[in-house]
Amino acid sequence: MVSWLREFISTGDWIRFGRFINLAAYIRPNGLGELIREVLDSDLSPVNREDLVEILGEIQDSCAVSVLVRIFEHSWPGEMPFPSLSRKCIEALGAIGTEESFAAARRIAVNESYPSPLRWYAAIELGIEDELGFDEDEMLCEA
Repeated sequence: MVSWLREFISTGDWIRFGRFINLAAYIRPNGLGELIREVLDSDLSPVNREDLVEILGEIQDSCAVSVLVRIFEHSWPGEMPFPSLSRKCIEALGAIGTEESFAAARRIAVNESYPSPLRWYAAIELGIEDELGFDEDEMLCEA
């Protein structure tokens, strides 16, 4: 399946790529995470980046942490007040569930230079929203 996806990339058949990548997420073939990371790093494709980020979390691709952090850093300033891709990156970091991914989410949660809703989403992924003093009602109004 990954070879088909690579063929779709090489021919620029992004419609088929989009259809098959979701099937691949279900099947989880070897090499899927690597392929998705390559596509996200290339930034050449007109694919739904949110779907790809979500798949990296679903397959718990521990090698994706640095890619997710880069996408988060690049996307959040332009997404506010509706940070959909940034939120997907945070959720994927939580889903991956490694020390490295949790550390990346924690850096977001405690960094006051990020908007409070993003920090709150990261804190929720880690289960530390109360520890960091977030008020859920206030965050829901901001989010």
